[in-house]
Amino acid sequence: VLGCIFSSITSNEYGAAIYIQKDIDVKLNQNQFNDCHTQKDRGGALYIVKKDGDFDKTDFKNYQGVQNLEIQFCCFSNCSGSENIYGSCLFSCSENTKLFYTSTIECSNILQATGAQFDMQSPSNVQTQFVNISLGSAEYCGGIEYRNARQGFFQYQTITGLCSCFATS
Repeated sequence: VLGCIFSSITSNEYGAAIYIQKDIDVKLNQNQFNDCHTQKDRGGALYIVKKDGDFDKTDFKNYQGVQNLEIQFCCFSNCSGSENIYGSCLFSCSENTKLFYTSTIECSNILQATGAQFDMQSPSNVQTQFVNISLGSAEYCGGIEYRNARQGFFQYQTITGLCSCFATS
């Protein structure tokens, strides 16, 4: 998906702007997600998995991930979900994840989220760099939650103005 604007979207399903549950590689480049809201508890703007599993707030049980997820040069503004949401911008499960040159502003800022703006399970490799997360509120992690990652890197992040227990985990 290249160069799209997703604006003022409300959904009763996961991932108000983009919902993917399929065995494919996913590339999102130069997209804007403005005012994307789900009534569910996962993936305010984006929900990307190969196959759903059980979610108990501490682990993605039985989720199957897409092979590769790459998000670059994307902006998220005022994205949210139910008060119990995990991943107000992104909820994903992928073997390999790249999140580069991406920013959020005021996601889960009005209604406090439970989990992070980016909630990602990436058991093989996760790489994030040049990510800016500004303003948001969460009960637990307010910025980026890395779940079950065996290797990867976290570089050149700016995380500011969060009201949460911790910024990243």
